[in-house]
Amino acid sequence: MRNMIIGIVIGLVVGMVVGSSVIAPRLTTAMSPPGAAPAAPAVPAIKTVRAPDHRWNLASTYPDDMPLYGALVDRLSTRLHEALEGRLDLRVYKPDSIVPVDGVLDAVADGRIDATFASPDRWTGESPVLGLFGGAPFGPPPWVLLSWYRTGGGVAFHAAAYADIGVVGLPCGLDGPQVPGWFRRPLTGVESFRDLRVAASGLEAEVLRGLGAQVTRLAMTDLVPALKLHAVDAVFGKTPAADRSIGLGRTAPHTYWPSWHHQGGLLDLVVNREAWEALDPSAQASLRAICEANLAEGLAAAENQFGALKDMQKAGFKARPWPPEVLAALRAEWTAVAERLAEDDPTFEKAARSLDRFLATHEIWRDLSVLPAPE
Repeated sequence: MRNMIIGIVIGLVVGMVVGSSVIAPRLTTAMSPPGAAPAAPAVPAIKTVRAPDHRWNLASTYPDDMPLYGALVDRLSTRLHEALEGRLDLRVYKPDSIVPVDGVLDAVADGRIDATFASPDRWTGESPVLGLFGGAPFGPPPWVLLSWYRTGGGVAFHAAAYADIGVVGLPCGLDGPQVPGWFRRPLTGVESFRDLRVAASGLEAEVLRGLGAQVTRLAMTDLVPALKLHAVDAVFGKTPAADRSIGLGRTAPHTYWPSWHHQGGLLDLVVNREAWEALDPSAQASLRAICEANLAEGLAAAENQFGALKDMQKAGFKARPWPPEVLAALRAEWTAVAERLAEDDPTFEKAARSLDRFLATHEIWRDLSVLPAPE
């Protein structure tokens, strides 16, 4: 009996070995299509996360929730991550969080941060030419400015101005007419600008100084606190929707129209030169393409301001036309400022002359093609 049991056990073991090593492979081969290789054993899928090739720190000059301006920065970051599949990790920081807003350009140039997003009119102290692209007083609307930039020679002046600073500048958005000042008290004439404490930047700041104002430059996030603390009497902000988002118009409710100081301007992504050159050509092309799309997004948002104006009017803001003598004085002062800048800076003189020539020819086209306003 014992020998019988041992024989049965040995038989079972031999059967299992034969079944697994001989019969099973034959079954697999028989069930596979002709010419197909035997199925490979299943391997559990392992999800890998690729480390980015580049990490950029971008210090924005605008609050992240600000309509148009902050929205364009967010769109840039999102689209860039999607397009480059994580090859470039763009980390966006709020104004003043890693470097002061007034110091972002130097920080980009010397490599402390990799990029910033701002209006080029912030850099008129370094290059007055950039003020023409950021929205010059009595300048063109944004679509005409863009046409000069792309087809009228502006691109060369824009690139050269940033190259002289030691950075790379990419047009990455557009804005439109900005609120021409929030004033605590109504203006009574040109004399109202004398000793008026105003927060402004760009070329319009030079115009206001010429009329006797005391001008200081503040970050967007500091405008409302400065008004509440009576540190300034007036501020120049951005578009109505952007100004509404930070509470402008409550403490200083008086505005005067039209927007003489800024009809429209580029918004630039400014990049450290070494960081830019470290990107491969396909990544650079993706970044340029996203910024190109941002131009259209900005223009669309800039033209949709009625809702913000309506809300501000309900809140008590008062929009008035500029007194003719004040508007004439502002225009005359801008002419004097532009002439002085042209004398001091040959590059500004060439760029301003190029823009003037373009606008003169465009005016002929505009008069021919644009429908007159209905009577």
